[in-house]
Amino acid sequence: MYHIVVTPEAQQELERESAYSESRWGKAHAKKYFAQLRRKIKDLSKAPHAHRAHDDILPGLRLLHHKGSVIVYWINEARKQVIILGVPSIYRELSRETLQGRVHKQDMGAIL
Repeated sequence: MYHIVVTPEAQQELERESAYSESRWGKAHAKKYFAQLRRKIKDLSKAPHAHRAHDDILPGLRLLHHKGSVIVYWINEARKQVIILGVPSIYRELSRETLQGRVHKQDMGAIL
């Protein structure tokens, strides 16, 4: 089993998307959507390799689509961690440089 680590940037994206969802579709919808999203993130601890690597973007980078969001993550095998690098809307692009910076930061965020 892997530990889930969420970068501060990914946490901010979750909060931003949640606020947008609530303002657009209401509190009940946002609560349900983000409960499902958090469940998908936690499930990665059991099978992080289930989603293909996108080595063309960044070695070891993996993507998991969930409705209107993309869970962008990287696996640290040495520490048995799944590091959530971002959870942007499908309409937002994260650059290779942004993702590389998030992978290489010393402080990897809070464990779920």
